[in-house]
Amino acid sequence: MSNKPKIIMPVNEEDVAINCAIAADPDTYGVPAEDFKKMKRLGARGRASRRLRFS
Repeated sequence: MSNKPKIIMPVNEEDVAINCAIAADPDTYGVPAEDFKKMKRLGARGRASRRLRFS
């Protein structure tokens, strides 16, 4: 049995309210699809290795 919390996706009404709040916030903006495609991931995916390496 997993101890991970379940992710509950918002229903349509909640999603509309979230998007309206984002649109009303002057510090946020929607990223155009062209710019989104140009973005690159900065961090590594997955867990960091905790093994000590000796040579």
